[in-house]
Amino acid sequence: MPNGRLMTLPTPDSIAAWTEAGRDDSAADISVTSEGQVVVASTQPLCWLAIRWNLPTLPGARVLGDAWERGYGDLEWRGVVTERPLPWYALIHSPDGTTTGWGVKTGAGSLASWRVDATGITLVLDVRNGGSGVQLGSRTLNAAQVVYLESESGENSFAFATRFCRALCDIPKLPTQPVYGGNDWYFRYGQISEETVKTDAALLRQLSPSRTNAPFFVIDAGWFPGKGCNGGPYEAGNADFPDLPGLAAWMKAQEVRHGIWMRPLLTEATV
Repeated sequence: MPNGRLMTLPTPDSIAAWTEAGRDDSAADISVTSEGQVVVASTQPLCWLAIRWNLPTLPGARVLGDAWERGYGDLEWRGVVTERPLPWYALIHSPDGTTTGWGVKTGAGSLASWRVDATGITLVLDVRNGGSGVQLGSRTLNAAQVVYLESESGENSFAFATRFCRALCDIPKLPTQPVYGGNDWYFRYGQISEETVKTDAALLRQLSPSRTNAPFFVIDAGWFPGKGCNGGPYEAGNADFPDLPGLAAWMKAQEVRHGIWMRPLLTEATV
């Protein structure tokens, strides 16, 4: 960071709010400090905030964003696509060689994404509680801490992106040893059973030389009662996984660190 400090955040040009009833900018008291802290108070069930900066994007600029979960071949520098959501941060590389970074620090009280267009950049904060508006009552919500940085003279976009992403996380939780292992989705695609897991985990253990840093093996979709990959409920295994605790104990005995895939919001269960 320049001089080891974050840059002062430009003053937003507009702020909008949506409740469960629709757009209502008067329904929320929203402050954005020069340090980038977004603090919200509202007596209505609040769903979304949109904070806008009217800062034109130079023609020919390329834009890079993050991903909600992980990249699926879509983490790329692209031209300006107004409707493209950029989760967590947006990097804008201009034809003059400079790069600008807009992001939110980890631990935000919202799901944050950016939109870049020819005339500016917009931060969208999803503050809902599940699918419903958050009911703050007398409380306030620290919705996000915005980070704004510009590249230094001669700093390429990769070096800047590295520096910028470090600025988004004050206390990184880094592993003490390399993380490695296997996940059965990308070669079995849900056609799994307790026996396939044991076969694959045993092979992984055989191929892993370290006895002090055990490999991970993740049981992916296919273990739960839901059909195919339609989701949970995730309360027990299906007929091919009659004893999940026993399988976990077996993997532990083989010196394989066990993991299991689930997506709580993807479920066949009905309320």
